[in-house]
Amino acid sequence: MAELQRVKAGETPQKGMSEQNFNRLLNDSYTEEGKQILCETNRRRIRAAKEQFLGNNVDKIDQITKISNEDINSYIKKGFDSLVCKSKGVYTIGDKDSSPSCSVHGLLK
Repeated sequence: MAELQRVKAGETPQKGMSEQNFNRLLNDSYTEEGKQILCETNRRRIRAAKEQFLGNNVDKIDQITKISNEDINSYIKKGFDSLVCKSKGVYTIGDKDSSPSCSVHGLLK
């Protein structure tokens, strides 16, 4: 099986392949459309985590002005830092009334 097919199937790289080459292979396998879809999925995960955080803190909602990655970490499997834009964008959580955004792909609509 070709290495890229193994990676897409969720298998680990073959013995001897460096982590750098593995990551390069994985990143190169995404089309621009795929990168955009993955980024939108990540922004939706951020929005859902914000909604859960706010729902669990409804008694303090008037005092919440900014939502940090620490606030929503526990609502995202593997935490906020696990969300990566394959186009090298940076995610912004936003405040309680705004949508999450990516520096490359923009606001979640």
